[in-house]
Amino acid sequence: MEIKVLLVGDHNIARKGIRMLLEHDASIKVVGEAENNRDAVDVAKKLLADVVLMDLPAPEKNGIELIQMFNEAKVNHKTIVLTTQSSQHFVAQTLGAGAKGYVLKDCTVEELIDSVHIVAADSVYLSPKISEVIASGYENRAANPGSPSGVPISPREIEVVQLISEGKNTKEMAGILGLSIKTIESHRANIMKKLNCRTLADLIKYAIRDGITSL
Repeated sequence: MEIKVLLVGDHNIARKGIRMLLEHDASIKVVGEAENNRDAVDVAKKLLADVVLMDLPAPEKNGIELIQMFNEAKVNHKTIVLTTQSSQHFVAQTLGAGAKGYVLKDCTVEELIDSVHIVAADSVYLSPKISEVIASGYENRAANPGSPSGVPISPREIEVVQLISEGKNTKEMAGILGLSIKTIESHRANIMKKLNCRTLADLIKYAIRDGITSL
């Protein structure tokens, strides 16, 4: 049975490389590519892909929001994220949004291909390290039942943190996210309060530590 895959990522060379690796398996066919979120949703609507393989964070908007955009568009496929991020917070939000696979970028070619087969068969695939992260989270919550389960910031707030860490100013963030400057300022104030960050430097340190940015 042929597995049809749609690739989503902002680097053309990376997409071509992943396409070549996947198509080493005769049963996998890459039927399309998309560079940004808007294109990804449009292409996914047109193509009957079984699996969407995407980067997290995705270009333009947070990858978690892209998964939610797929859900809202009622696109019938299963999503695998390919990422360097392994924080409990991101894993929980990504799987909670509906991703069926979570693969780290240091995986082998064999693991990447296996993940496509497993997810296409309607099972969940997690890289071994991600399984350990999830298990560790359960252990921590069992040992500390009164502790919060993850940092309480929304996918939109994660986007704002990501853009701040990339050096974007308020006006630039408003343009990228399609929001007003006042709304961006409100998000930033709420984030600082939730994460108990006094300065933007503290916020950027959090973003690096929790995998929101790879800077």
